[in-house]
Amino acid sequence: MTQPTKLRIRYFFNYPAVMDGGGGGKVIKDITDKLSLIHDCQPLDIMTKELDFDVFLAFGFTYLNPEVLLWYRDKGIKVVLYPIFDRMKPLWQMKLLKPVMMKLPILNVYSHRKQVLESADIIITANQSETRDLVELYDADKDKIKLMHYGIDDKFFELEKTITKELFFDKYGFTNFVFCPASCIYPRKNQLALIKALKGTGIKLVLNNTHIIKEYDPAEFHNLVDNDPNILCLERPDLDMMISCYKNAKVSISVSQAETAGLVNLEAGYLGCNLVVSDLEALREYLQEYAIFINQNSEEEIRNAVTKAMQSDYNPKLKQFVQDHYTWDKYIDELLGHINLIVK
Repeated sequence: MTQPTKLRIRYFFNYPAVMDGGGGGKVIKDITDKLSLIHDCQPLDIMTKELDFDVFLAFGFTYLNPEVLLWYRDKGIKVVLYPIFDRMKPLWQMKLLKPVMMKLPILNVYSHRKQVLESADIIITANQSETRDLVELYDADKDKIKLMHYGIDDKFFELEKTITKELFFDKYGFTNFVFCPASCIYPRKNQLALIKALKGTGIKLVLNNTHIIKEYDPAEFHNLVDNDPNILCLERPDLDMMISCYKNAKVSISVSQAETAGLVNLEAGYLGCNLVVSDLEALREYLQEYAIFINQNSEEEIRNAVTKAMQSDYNPKLKQFVQDHYTWDKYIDELLGHINLIVK
């Protein structure tokens, strides 16, 4: 039997100094780690003059140079683009600006992103709203777009069998709480609204990565959380501790203003948490009937939904739903199917 040819794949995402350890970075690591087990997949050496690769994976479309992408294509290299676009502003507002921005005789974020999209052989999106936005805002070619749902780390399926609740509880003394997993404290993640909503309810809240505060006033954050016995602030737990934390949590909540997939919700749901999440198109697409959806800007809705979720039993069907639909093995098989078609 003939062995499949190993593809030479190179990838690039942003610059190391601005990586914050968030979901986007984790997705890229999971995808490239999986590809590395099958093909020659390495980070791009931007200083090399040797174009000794077949496929270029380009993650994010703000920091990419479309001229470089077109040059790669001229040299026979196939460009697979992950825009990773989860807009914060209303679609109508961005569409209103589009005609003006596209006609400006200078490069701007609209024209730049349009050029990057045009430079790709394949465009990979993570949800239907991202697909629509790329077409309506930046005139992306529908035929190039492949919508593929992200997966969760395979390690979760194995480690959850051995990691116990005691690991977290013995260290922190917290259980039966609301967990808000995020890469940082940030208006995009909207944690201050959550903290204010739960103040005075007696409901315990755990926040992670609280040592990284972006755009919020650190003094305001600390005034809300310091010396509150019902709030536990963590820095960056390792994977074992995260799994144990999920197992101790009754509810996992995401009050984000924008999301691509919300992988932490899949992790939490798989590990036994009831889910309360922002009413965003992407989250409805991924979680379907397995979450309580809320207006993330309403403290009353947040409080009521959390109270309901704390009093509700976990739906065991959620665990199987995640395992059936959101694994990286299935994702990589589909991705390589698309790549093999353009390489051939």
